[in-house]
This record gives sequence, C-alpha cells and structure tokens, in this order.
Amino acid sequence: MVSFVMSGGVGSRLWPLSREDNPKQFHDLSGDGSMLANTVRRLKARPDGETPIYLIASERHAERVISDIVPLGLNGGRPIFEPVGRNTAAAVALATLQTISEYGADALVLVVPSDHQISTTTQFWETVKAGVPAADSGKIIVFGIKPTHPETGYGYIEATANADGVASVSRFVEKPNAKTARKYMSSGQFYWNAGIFLFRADTMREAFLDFQPDIWDTAERAYKGARTDVSGLYLTQGFYLAVPSTSIDYAVMEHARDIAMVTASFRWTDLGS
Repeated sequence: MVSFVMSGGVGSRLWPLSREDNPKQFHDLSGDGSMLANTVRRLKARPDGETPIYLIASERHAERVISDIVPLGLNGGRPIFEPVGRNTAAAVALATLQTISEYGADALVLVVPSDHQISTTTQFWETVKAGVPAADSGKIIVFGIKPTHPETGYGYIEATANADGVASVSRFVEKPNAKTARKYMSSGQFYWNAGIFLFRADTMREAFLDFQPDIWDTAERAYKGARTDVSGLYLTQGFYLAVPSTSIDYAVMEHARDIAMVTASFRWTDLGS
C-alpha cells in the first residue's frame, strides 16, 4: 500500500488563520503538532507494515515541507510539488501515476487529506484495513462517517449497508442546505464523505481513461516532464497548467462503477472547505 497526502489546499473555513501563504495544514490547532505532521505520523503508524508516504503540496510551501515534515520520515516516499493548484482529480491522477511507476499497477493506493482530525490511529487503520479486500478485487473504496448532526458543510454519500461492512454506493451529493441535511440524517442512508480513497492503481487508471482521459493524459505529461532532485519531484508550470482543474468526486466518483463504502469507526472533523 502506497499513501498520498493531499496538502495543496488553503481552506476558507479557517480564514484568516488559513491563508495561501500559511494554510491550515501547517497550523497546530490541537497542541500536538500541525495537522500535516499528525497525518504523516498516522500513516507511519500502520500496524501491517510500512507504507511509503508521498506529499502532494504547493511548491510555494516547499521549504516548510522539507524542513518540518520530511524529517519525520516518509518511508521511501517524497514530496511532489505543484506549481499551481489543480484540485483533487489532478492529485489523485498524480498519485496513481507515481504508484504505477514505482510500485506497479496492482499496488494499492491510499489517498488522504491533510486537514482532518481523526480520533485514533488504531481506529483509522482498522477502517482502512476493512476496505482492502474490496479494493484488491477492483473496487474504489470511499469512507463514510455516520452523521451526528445535519451538517451543511460536508458532502454526503448515499449507501446501502451490507453485512460485511462494505456498502454499495448509490450516489455522491454536494453540500446540502439545512432542510436537505436534516432529511439525509433522518433517512439513515447518508454518510459524511471523509474524502479518503483506497484503490488499486490500475482501477483508477481505467476510471480516468473511461471518464476523464484529458485529465489523465495531461497529468501523465506533467508527471513525465517533472524535475527531480533530492528534495522531491517538481512539476513544471507549463505542463501542469494544462491539467483540467476539478474535484475527483465530480471527475470520477460520480461516474465510476464498482464504488463501495466502508463506514469509519473513528471520530472525524474536516477543517477544510
């Protein structure tokens, strides 16, 4: 399993604390380190063996990533620096390309945001492990949080629970208004979308080629044209600007077949958006 941390966003919810020059993932909001550092520590604590860790981050924060995060240890991974932000579809395409190049098309890919607070590392990895068999079989796994209140700031997943803990996904829905959020909560079939994904690299490659070939082709050109040095992989602006900027939910998840959901056993807060 190869892990990727999406760390390119700014996040309007915490403005003005979170700004482009000082984004939320570098803030210590809990007194035990920045959200990005805690995300890396959580990934390093995988109980079933090491997972290489890659950080997809803005090049403008390269110095901070290299000085603050890389010394934590990335288990053979490295930072991948974006010259401009191109949203989460581009980040997932890069994660898939990097995994295929270094670890093979049948390797599992775990993609996580950098701005989430998660209750315990043990529960996080138990939840991820529950999705491994389905991901190995070719499904794209998403992770749902059982709502505790009718939240209007999160996206939702509609799913039908199965006995083995892996549910069939009916649809993804954008952030609802208050009335719709209450309806989702009372139905018992809607879950907060944690924005965490688990998949085989070849499964995601096929999904991009089926539904968003332009994103895949331009991301592949950008990846192949990147500059590498000891501090990481640097994407060039000329190539990367050509990648369409859209979310992975809109680009792939709303179209792909064989998407399944695992209900998270951890408590969760999204400090992004």
